[in-house]
Amino acid sequence: MVLNVNLEVLVLRLSTLPQAWRGRLPRPIVTEEVRRAFGKSMSKGLISIAAGAALVAVAACGSTSSAASRDFAVADSQNGQTVQVHVGDVVQVELASTYWTFATPSDSSVVQLVADPVTTPAALGTCLPGMGCGSVIARFKALKAGQAVVAATRVSCGEARRCVGSEGTYEVTVVVS
Repeated sequence: MVLNVNLEVLVLRLSTLPQAWRGRLPRPIVTEEVRRAFGKSMSKGLISIAAGAALVAVAACGSTSSAASRDFAVADSQNGQTVQVHVGDVVQVELASTYWTFATPSDSSVVQLVADPVTTPAALGTCLPGMGCGSVIARFKALKAGQAVVAATRVSCGEARRCVGSEGTYEVTVVVS
């Protein structure tokens, strides 16, 4: 994998350090290559930490995978459907009602809940109390190749109205490759 990193050289003026730190920091090593790169205008009180910044940038890459992880948005309209993702991808399920409760995925070694689902009620004054207006969002990470079902259920489909038939169930099959 080729990594193109455009680094700005970070420079720290010794005079801006607190007095207690002065003398405790290692002396800078300024090579002839650094002097040529910055020219002769390099003042005595500057420390170049470009090597440290390059090391941090390379360490941040950390992944041996050639493809970046992606987020897939899934909603009410995908109920009963299948979603194809890759290892490392995140499937975000957003269901339109605050009454939904997510179950543990059918195979949590394939797909795992990233964090507790987030319930967002509708703005005040836009919905009658007890209607469940708003949404619930759950994020699931694809861990390994396989298949898992992400499911949610609800009992109430509105104020004093029980869900009938499939109104109270949601399932999406996640196939990870």
